[in-house]
Amino acid sequence: MNCTSSHESSDELRSLRLRLGEIKRLESALAAEKLGIVRRIEALATAHRGPVVAERELVAHAGLTPREARDVVARAEVVESVPELGDALARASTTTAHLDALARAMRTASDAQEAFAAHLPHLVRSASSMRVSDFASLCKETARSVLTDDGIAIFERQRKSTYLRGSFDDEGCLKLSGYFDPERGAALWSIIDQR
Repeated sequence: MNCTSSHESSDELRSLRLRLGEIKRLESALAAEKLGIVRRIEALATAHRGPVVAERELVAHAGLTPREARDVVARAEVVESVPELGDALARASTTTAHLDALARAMRTASDAQEAFAAHLPHLVRSASSMRVSDFASLCKETARSVLTDDGIAIFERQRKSTYLRGSFDDEGCLKLSGYFDPERGAALWSIIDQR
């Protein structure tokens, strides 16, 4: 590669990076507008007690999948709780992925809303300056840190994480996989052990 080619490649890369930044700003502005529309749809539904459901409207008129629509509605709930994040999104200071990380943390800390709310100012500032993966870790750790009420919230989190999956193999044998909170795990183990 000669010097001219290297310079052209460098210029093109710089141009592509600028365009990615422009796209990020546009996506953030569109996402913020979509959240505003969802909040307005929900307000209309409440005021008129009509059969309007934001998720259905997003699927029918915005071309979203049901999962994407649920994500947008969850983001709208976050922005309703933390309007500063909606403003940051509109300014492209943060992304929808940051809102998703905070939404997950808010669900995790649902049993300790007040304690978690005390951390929101710091989390809002961090959302504008941290990479998504780092912010997600911060949110997760913050949610866990407020759930230290003598193990009760930890137990509730364990109970919410309980699952049991099963499938049959080619020979017809049942394969089970699961995760159980200590209470349910002990009860299940006791039943299995009795057989």
